Formats: sequence, structure tokens, C-alpha cells
Amino acid sequence: MDTDTFWALVDEARDRSDGSIEQQAEVLQELLERRPVAEVVAFARRYDELRADLYRQDLWAAAYALQGGCSDDGFSYFRSWVISRGADAYRTALTDPDGLVAWVEEPTEADEAETLDYAADQAYESLTGGEELPASGVHDPGEPAGDPWSEDDLPARFPRMTARGRQDAEDDEDDDDGEGDDEDGTPPTAPGDRGSWWSRLRRGR
Repeated sequence: MDTDTFWALVDEARDRSDGSIEQQAEVLQELLERRPVAEVVAFARRYDELRADLYRQDLWAAAYALQGGCSDDGFSYFRSWVISRGADAYRTALTDPDGLVAWVEEPTEADEAETLDYAADQAYESLTGGEELPASGVHDPGEPAGDPWSEDDLPARFPRMTARGRQDAEDDEDDDDGEGDDEDGTPPTAPGDRGSWWSRLRRGR
């Protein structure tokens, strides 16, 4: 499947999804079910190739800055989210990760993007009467491409993603109005949770 056809399918599914990534995945499955089985296999391979190319240190750092933390699984979902936004977002992810802020509706919306990973699998099963989609043979590299980073680097390297995520975290705290706080009045956090990094930033750590 050529790149233009791939992105046309992603874009049509997004345009018909009313902003929901889960609905986008459902529409994408429906669109793939109208195509020959060979094209579904080709779509799945192209999808895996694009996700593998996004396995980059700078993109992971940008996701961390936006979300206040980003685990292995979280970065997997974030890469799927990038693809869900279309070709322009994908190119931006490769050249200027901080520029992805233009596509962010909610910093946590990438959590829903895992559903997009299964659209081709489910379409293939539907078209073949339950057969499993053949593995594409495409895997993430052993390590993300690029230089390692630290939390201290993020505000300077990704100011827009940091600012967007920080504002959302502060808005969430205002909405919570102290509900669920620990005994000392601070919101409970766990390593990798969105609140933990923002708390350290506010404390100057």
C-alpha cells in the first residue's frame, strides 16, 4: 500500500470519528473491511513501519514533557496517537516534536490510541472468517534512536509541550479542589504519574 492511500484511510476515519480515537479505530476497521485482504495486510505492515520509525528519544522526551511522565506502554500509545493525527503530525513528530502541541486536544488522549493498533487485525479476522493477521515482521529497534535525555532538559527543549501539559495538570488540580489528597494535603502520585513531574517542577527540583 502506498503512503498516500495509507494516510487517506487514516484521515477519513478521523474525519468521521467526532474527535474520538476509539471511534476512529472502529471507522478505520470498517474502511479496511471494504478492501481486499492483501491491502489490509499491506496497511498493517505500513502501520508497523511508521510506528517503528517513531521510536525516537526526542519524541519520547516530548511525550514525557506533555504528559508529566511516559512509560514504555505510554510511549507506544503516544506513537499510535501521532499516526492517528495524520501525515502532517507524523512529519512534525520526526522533525520538531515540540510542534506536536498543535494537534493536542487533551494531553492524556493518547491513552486511547492503543485501539488503533488493532483495526487491521480485526478487519483481517472479519474478512477471513476469523483467521489471525500474519505478523508484519516489523519490530521496534532495540533502543530508541537519538541521544538519551533527562527530566531537567525537557522545559528548555520542549517548552510548548511542557507548558501545555503543565497547564492541563494545574487545571485538573483546580477541578479536583483537594479531593483525594493525602493527609498532608498533597495529591497522591506514583512514579511516572502525570502529577509527579509537575509537582517536582513547582518545587524547583
